[in-house]
Amino acid sequence: MKFNKSILAVIACFAFSSIFAQSATDKWPQLNNFKELLTKTFQPAEQGDFKSIKTSSEQLVIDADALKLNVPADLKSPKIDETNILLKRKTKVLHELVIKKAPDAEIMRAFQDVHDVFQKLMSFCQPAKK
Repeated sequence: MKFNKSILAVIACFAFSSIFAQSATDKWPQLNNFKELLTKTFQPAEQGDFKSIKTSSEQLVIDADALKLNVPADLKSPKIDETNILLKRKTKVLHELVIKKAPDAEIMRAFQDVHDVFQKLMSFCQPAKK
């Protein structure tokens, strides 16, 4: 009986801590919005369909700006600020290429740059490993 109570206490402790431990996307909804748009756009592009990039490039710029303006206080850091600035710049470059009707290969390279910078931003939001 004591063993069952101990197990229940441990499970309750884990459940309690997981309820209060928020991920970066929970604290920073703009991060999740950007990630969803990026994912939705990236998958067709990988298969050679660039329509989604071309129709979403302006929204990526808008969402990158929202990311920069809404960093949660506990995530603010020089690394996040610098990466947000770079992400904003890379999304603008992508959108300008789309407007200029650049070749798909060039648009894809710019899109991959946006994706890489976003991954870097995500890595700064991960809790430090002990």
